[in-house]
Amino acid sequence: MPVAGLISVAARSARRQLEVRPVIALAGAVAVIVTLAMFSRAPHAQDATSTGDLSERAFAAMQSGDLATAAQMFQELGDQGVPQGYTMLGQIKRDLGDNSDAARWFERGAEDGDLLAMLEGGEILSDPKFGIVDARRAFKLWQSAAERGAARGQYEAGRSLMIGQGVRKDDLSGADWLEKSARQCFAPAQLAYALALREGRGRQANGEEAFSWIIAAERSSDDWQSEDLERLSTLEREISAYMSTEQVERSYCNGLELLASGCGNASILFQIERWLVCADDRQAGARP
Repeated sequence: MPVAGLISVAARSARRQLEVRPVIALAGAVAVIVTLAMFSRAPHAQDATSTGDLSERAFAAMQSGDLATAAQMFQELGDQGVPQGYTMLGQIKRDLGDNSDAARWFERGAEDGDLLAMLEGGEILSDPKFGIVDARRAFKLWQSAAERGAARGQYEAGRSLMIGQGVRKDDLSGADWLEKSARQCFAPAQLAYALALREGRGRQANGEEAFSWIIAAERSSDDWQSEDLERLSTLEREISAYMSTEQVERSYCNGLELLASGCGNASILFQIERWLVCADDRQAGARP
């Protein structure tokens, strides 16, 4: 299986894990964020009350379908020091089809420190369906999100560095970001990091560790499509063909251990699988 094909599998899964959501569906969650940010930033109680009233009126306008008024109010919120206002404005612009303007507002929100703006901005500047691909601007946003600890940002920053997309190619830094994301149970990053280990890119080539990450990736996401799982299985077979039975068994259990340690919500079925299959390894003190 060509490496490029497997990377595209990971990229498709990553996009599915950050689907572009309608503004209305996000209103409740972001309202909480805006309110918390508002009170933490406003220097006086009167300012907080004023900003809170503006936030409530902005969401009311949005929910009533008056997006023009909502957009104006969200911009005012951003101007008053609540970056989530710019993020909401970007979402409105995107849903209205004004993707260039949306990207600009996401970048404004990102500059002021809003993590959601970094992720939404990176998405709109990366996905060709929005028609405004700008790899350099996207990488800047992904990197900011990565530095904030967002697994999606770490994956995208790492992938960009590995292929030199929007930034100078740097396998070592790329592999570092991919590993950070993989250890947060982000399945596309687990696959990409496995490929880096298999090919010796940014890491010393290590088939056993690559196999372990493939085992984890197969089980840590519900977003893999049937053809994706088939390709993952093919990669698993290709790597294990060069390993002894003992190496395969050890790497398999290490993969389940990675899943258990990185994915707090790992399926009970996989926990049982780990307990049944790897009991002897645990007693021997095996570790990933």
